[in-house]
Amino acid sequence: MYSLMDGIGYIKPSLQNFLLTDIDSKVMESIAFDMELEYLGIASFPGSFPVEGGIWTSNHRLMVNLVCQTKSDGPSRNIIFVVNTGSPNTYLCQEAMESLVGKDCKLPQTLHVKIHTDQVIQTYISPKDSNFANVNVLGMDFLYKNKLNLVINWTKSTFSLDK
Repeated sequence: MYSLMDGIGYIKPSLQNFLLTDIDSKVMESIAFDMELEYLGIASFPGSFPVEGGIWTSNHRLMVNLVCQTKSDGPSRNIIFVVNTGSPNTYLCQEAMESLVGKDCKLPQTLHVKIHTDQVIQTYISPKDSNFANVNVLGMDFLYKNKLNLVINWTKSTFSLDK
């Protein structure tokens, strides 16, 4: 249900849908392997900027590894995101969310996560019936709140997120 406080054209996070059918957890694991990381593996928090990502798949997806943590004493994880400037919100797939809160916990629809910095971002679980159910999406909320610039190097098929 929409409220009077929602802007014109507002789409609830649970109703968003992006055509990301070429990416799933196997692709994210493969990208992490190529980056010499373990997808959803233990990581050192916080990360630092600039952070470099790569342009992957034949659809030229901007993919980046960011260190995520929910609590100061909780585990920090390597999570591969697709950067989607068309998404106002950041999403975690079920598998990534479970890595942060535990497999035995009931998964929330939203989760406050520190992504690469101490700046807390409200993330949403990727909707099960969407075209990105198994994808972690880094949305504009993260870029905006961290005041990051996205710089693409087409020659090297890389990009950076920098302050």
